Amino acid sequence: MKSLCIAFAFSLIIAGVTACQQSTSTSEAAPGKGSFTNSGPDVDLLKKVSEAYAKGDWETYRACYSDSAVVIVNQWAADTTSKYMPIDTVIAGIKKFRPMVESVNLNQPIYEVITDSTGNKYGHVWAKLSTKNRNQNKPEDAITFTSYGIKNGKVTYQWTILSANNSSK
Repeated sequence: MKSLCIAFAFSLIIAGVTACQQSTSTSEAAPGKGSFTNSGPDVDLLKKVSEAYAKGDWETYRACYSDSAVVIVNQWAADTTSKYMPIDTVIAGIKKFRPMVESVNLNQPIYEVITDSTGNKYGHVWAKLSTKNRNQNKPEDAITFTSYGIKNGKVTYQWTILSANNSSK
């Protein structure tokens, strides 16, 4: 029952986000107000990050991040025991794993950037990540949500939550 409730809640979130994503307009913020957009240079940055990751283009991927960028995966960021990893450490780990992967696809990603009333920017990407390892017949799917901090055209942090329990049938 609990997993059914979680699945239903996730469905509502995805439906709501998809409905919001259909509009390509940008809500510009008045001074002291926040804004939402699903187009523009910050959204293009998120798309560039996603595409570079899927292609394994680590030079382009790294160029999207600030020098001090950190990554957290599948942990609650507010938990003081969470492990923040420098982006260069993350890329080094991915490079070791990636030769075992035949393909990576981000299926129908949804992109948005929120700017709060003080000018802080938060990018969000929802996607179904499909990876096919070289020794598997079927791809493995994971529903992902990633939040990014954006400052001066660079990603300052990446916080990814994924559920790898959605294997393709």
